[in-house]
Amino acid sequence: MELSKSPSKKMYGVSAVLLVIGIAMSLTLVFQLLGGSEKDLRFVAPGSKEFTVDKEGTYTIFYEHKSVVDGKVYLTDENIPGLLVLVQEKESEDPVKLVKSTNSSYNLNGREGVSLFKFKIEKPGTYELLAAYEDVDGPKIVLSVKRDFVQSLLLGIGGTLIGVGFTLASIILFIVTYLKRK
Repeated sequence: MELSKSPSKKMYGVSAVLLVIGIAMSLTLVFQLLGGSEKDLRFVAPGSKEFTVDKEGTYTIFYEHKSVVDGKVYLTDENIPGLLVLVQEKESEDPVKLVKSTNSSYNLNGREGVSLFKFKIEKPGTYELLAAYEDVDGPKIVLSVKRDFVQSLLLGIGGTLIGVGFTLASIILFIVTYLKRK
């Protein structure tokens, strides 16, 4: 006759640790995803805005047709004819090549935006974004610059799923430990 050894009470502790890790990871990533990145540059155009880039990489300029900046609501048409956009290195005023990008959009945390341009930053530093209308009086609009937006979104969702996995594993471990100790 085989004796079945019941799991140690330490398994409850392991289960609790997994639960805390899972919930903390999920909540952190969900809030980060919903809140957007604090490093996103958002400003009202036409106008110009200086920004500092800490990491080289690909960035996207979005036009937020539904947005709030400094407590003011901006609801504008999705089409903005005649908008000229320039990104340049602040000190040298060297322009950064912009590539048209109209394949991304988002609806997140009460903001809606569509991509206008992508650009690549080769070296960290201070840059300036300038936006103006060409031969047209256009409305005030909100532009947002995001680094690797799609990648961040996928990482946020993937990380949240991993956090949910930790939470489920902790629940399963707790139930199995409880049933085997009974």
